[in-house]
Amino acid sequence: MLLLSSLSLASVAFGAWTVGGDSYLLDGGSLQVAPILDASKYVSNAAFECTDFCDQGFVSNSTIVYEGTLTFTFTLKTGLSTDDGPDDLATYFGPSGIPVYIDVTYEESFANMFLPNGIEATAGLVASGAACTVTKHSSTNSSIALTVPYISTGRGNVSVSISLTAPEANRSADTFAAAAKVLDESNIVFDVWLGR
Repeated sequence: MLLLSSLSLASVAFGAWTVGGDSYLLDGGSLQVAPILDASKYVSNAAFECTDFCDQGFVSNSTIVYEGTLTFTFTLKTGLSTDDGPDDLATYFGPSGIPVYIDVTYEESFANMFLPNGIEATAGLVASGAACTVTKHSSTNSSIALTVPYISTGRGNVSVSISLTAPEANRSADTFAAAAKVLDESNIVFDVWLGR
């Protein structure tokens, strides 16, 4: 498995920046492991953005609304589909694209307040769009899978947006304060993996 980074809303920081190749058995039963790569060669500019909100609701075009978006973005140095070398992603994944998995961990109170149907995600890329597949593992953990194409410039901006919807009980200026407090205090973690 290839672990890239971890980004948290509470403390915006990166974890270990390493990428490792798959292990495989050689004839004769010995184990060989592909070299560990420096993942900072592949990812930069990781950030997140949430729709503005106050204690009365989300704010969109100077209007109070009850649906917002949480967007996680990063730049991925994809290289080209024809690249062939020990540090090239095409060497690991072939020419069809780079499998990206984003594990999202969140508190149950956040899920209850803003994810009534679980995570609904969409992806955006510089070169083309990509479909997201979302798998819910538990009430506090989901995984988003997508394939990032190789970009002709060798670098692509990847964004994944998660829809946030306040429950009916909190859809008024008087009752949204509890939801705003949960949103303000939630610790949401995005773990990005290349391959599984």
